[in-house]
Amino acid sequence: MKTISSSLSTLFAGEHAAVVAFVELQFVSGTHRYCTAGQTVRWNNQDWLGVGAIASIEPIKETESVQATGLKMSLSGVPTGLIAIALAEAVQGRPAKMWVAGITEAGAIVADPVLEFEGRVDTLFIEDGQSTCSIGINVESRMADFQRPNTRRFNAATHEADYPGDKFFSHVVAMVEAQIVWPAKSFF
Repeated sequence: MKTISSSLSTLFAGEHAAVVAFVELQFVSGTHRYCTAGQTVRWNNQDWLGVGAIASIEPIKETESVQATGLKMSLSGVPTGLIAIALAEAVQGRPAKMWVAGITEAGAIVADPVLEFEGRVDTLFIEDGQSTCSIGINVESRMADFQRPNTRRFNAATHEADYPGDKFFSHVVAMVEAQIVWPAKSFF
């Protein structure tokens, strides 16, 4: 169960409540920070680029069952020249977080934003238009890792990759076919 502060609860109980989402994407090229406000907002000692109405975030699905959930975010109106930059970035498995906060009409953040979703980037998708396009990402919760098979093998090759020069598993293949008699004939 999520809890919110009393000041945020008071804001939501009022006649007009504005909500802003903060999205942090950690890519290889660096950390990107965006917010759904109409202007850049300073929060958590960072500047969050305001993307306003050109950003869309699908509703977060919460379930009582133990299952992976996902989130789809997109940014529209992106110049087509930035497509090559987006395609060159390795995004799969990179951390992503989203906080939600209340914001006053003056642009001040009310209390501490609540971490609403945390996961890893799954896929990047691009919808191409004439002069602009839409770039989006699918983010999945860490619960999705439990649905993937573990492909780790206990053999000489994987052990050698982790511990170069260690020959611990080098005789396993020969031992599989070996016939061992216990106790040995020489014992009697």
